[in-house]
Amino acid sequence: MFLRIRDERGSLSLIGLIVALAIIMIVMYIYIGGNSKPAKPGSVQEYRSRPGKALEKGHEVECQSNLGQIRSAIEIYRSENESAPASLNDIQLGTSNPDFLKCPVGGEAYVYDAQSGTVRCPHTGHERF
Repeated sequence: MFLRIRDERGSLSLIGLIVALAIIMIVMYIYIGGNSKPAKPGSVQEYRSRPGKALEKGHEVECQSNLGQIRSAIEIYRSENESAPASLNDIQLGTSNPDFLKCPVGGEAYVYDAQSGTVRCPHTGHERF
């Protein structure tokens, strides 16, 4: 074999020991993630490194989904009644969960404007939803 960790007498050779330690260090560097650059925002590596951030992102996606479903229900209501609903309670959402009309991150109730028929999330950072 090319690399002998033990010499003829059965004891460890210095070269073999150094090579074995170098291999272990390389494997640990790869395993621990010796990447000195910070993870890109939104990348899988970012959420692997911070589980709390992944949970928060999941709640944000849930908020976006809720708003999308509410907006779809408003459009269906408009097409059937030719006007926007007076409140979010007037639309049929297909769920009996009262928390559906609240932001899953902050728990604030979604803000509905009956004049324009628009709904938005009042939670800070959710303005773009």
